[in-house]
Amino acid sequence: MKPPRKKHGELSKAELMMKTISDIIKQLVEAHELGKDVNLNK
Repeated sequence: MKPPRKKHGELSKAELMMKTISDIIKQLVEAHELGKDVNLNK
């Protein structure tokens, strides 16, 4: 039996984590390209 389909817009924990990590990487790359210092210890 297949698991129930997710409604449009619902994301799994793994999908949410991937989106979060992707956003963090994007922000780090942008800061690097602009020559900004980033404190990763916050």
